[in-house]
Amino acid sequence: MKIKVSEATNLQIDWAVEEANGGDHTYHPRGYSTDWVFGGPILEENKISVTYMRAGGYMDSFRGDFKHCGPKWWDDRTTQYGSTYLLAGMRCYVASKLGEEVEIPEELK
Repeated sequence: MKIKVSEATNLQIDWAVEEANGGDHTYHPRGYSTDWVFGGPILEENKISVTYMRAGGYMDSFRGDFKHCGPKWWDDRTTQYGSTYLLAGMRCYVASKLGEEVEIPEELK
């Protein structure tokens, strides 16, 4: 089943992070989007910046930005949003590695 990274749940993103890392999925995915022990190092290693956003004074969210290094890095950016800092960051990581849509198993629907 194909899903949009921007709409993925925590469990779906955790599975996709494992996929982006070349994981074999023989165990339950780590809580990348909920546990700093797993998600924090990915944000740091990949220079993913996450900021708090307040839109219109009523909708709180976080925004993750991943900037690729290269000749035109300012044009080559991945941005994702989420209800938590780690969810936004992990969505951003997955989108930068696997694209805006990812294939996940049906049981994660």
